[in-house]
Amino acid sequence: MAHEYPVEIHNAFENILEGFDKDLAMSTSVAKKTPGAKEMHRAGDQFWRPQPMIEQVQDGIDSTGDTNNLKQLFVPATLSHIKRVVWDFDSLQLRDKHYMTQETMAARQALAAAVEEAIALNVSMTAGQVVTTSGPLTGYDDLSKCEAALTEIGVQRSNRHAFLNTRDSIGIASNLAARQTINAKPESAMEESMIGRFAKFTTHGVDLLPTLNAAAGSGITVSGAGQSWTVTPSTTTAGGEKNNVDNRYMNLTVSSTASVAAGDAFTIAGVNKVHMITKQNTGQLFTNRVIEVVNGTTLKVLAMVSTGKYQNVSAAPADGAAITFLNTDTVQSNVFWAGNSIELLGGRLAVDEMNDLSPLMGTTDGSGIQIVMLKQADIDPVTIRYKFLIFFGTANLNPSMNGILLANQDQNFG
Repeated sequence: MAHEYPVEIHNAFENILEGFDKDLAMSTSVAKKTPGAKEMHRAGDQFWRPQPMIEQVQDGIDSTGDTNNLKQLFVPATLSHIKRVVWDFDSLQLRDKHYMTQETMAARQALAAAVEEAIALNVSMTAGQVVTTSGPLTGYDDLSKCEAALTEIGVQRSNRHAFLNTRDSIGIASNLAARQTINAKPESAMEESMIGRFAKFTTHGVDLLPTLNAAAGSGITVSGAGQSWTVTPSTTTAGGEKNNVDNRYMNLTVSSTASVAAGDAFTIAGVNKVHMITKQNTGQLFTNRVIEVVNGTTLKVLAMVSTGKYQNVSAAPADGAAITFLNTDTVQSNVFWAGNSIELLGGRLAVDEMNDLSPLMGTTDGSGIQIVMLKQADIDPVTIRYKFLIFFGTANLNPSMNGILLANQDQNFG
């Protein structure tokens, strides 16, 4: 029968499902969503996810003249990653089932790493909060600045996670190991390089964080006053159809985009971030990111909203305001986030009726990722090919609720 596999292969596949989540750190710490397969196919594998709603408080009992039309904001999320692992066994190798066991273990690790890398890259390149240090990470003081970056704008204090690259996590663990007045944590830090709960973050050391290149742009200023974003839930076409609007980003006109690259982090003189609820000026510069270099004078950046319930900056940038880049040296990034601001989307591949490929399918418990295993024989070389597939996407639903921590920069910011 087409679906028949030897017992050891069934066991190997079950081991992949059971062990997949154990190879994950970031993926099990984000929100999960599994959209309907048919609906996603018809929508081009893109759908719109709701952003958290924000309200404002008014003074007094009399609400005469008040208006508050509820406007749910949405951001697009896309199933955009299909990852595979393929290998061929010949009739000699198939005599030793150890090959199958080892290869499936390697496939599990590689596929899990692909999911982790996708989340890490998304956050590293688009996160709104940027914290830098002028030297190596040394401990609590560095992570506490990440805590402050979120708390001062009103981000909830629960469900916060930080992920540090190997070298930087060693610096944090070393700092913990030296703190003899803290019970248990110094011992764990010395024996296991364990960080755990630290500065309100559940902190992990991971090995898949991307490197952020040093910014090469200089002497760039804002061109034109009043460049802020007006939040609009939807637009109406000439034919009367409504389309959702992605309010995460805006275009910013600058003096030049020469040597600027996507991922660059910067501040604009005179543009501070505000508390999301109270709209109080924090006194801290709003950290922004280059999402795309559109042309020679236009950058796609994080939206700066200067009025209304979704206000996130103290003022629109002034004409001629100086832009200062924060990623001044090339380093491996560290990432952090709160709540459900980062989402992992689990896709579904319809292979269950492809009997000639003997499909095996299963969904992992923690990450919600579907793993597909297929096989097909080739009569000429007398080989059999095995293929593993996963289909997923990632989304940064609210860049203000996540950030990056960069060590060894020219300045200490945050």
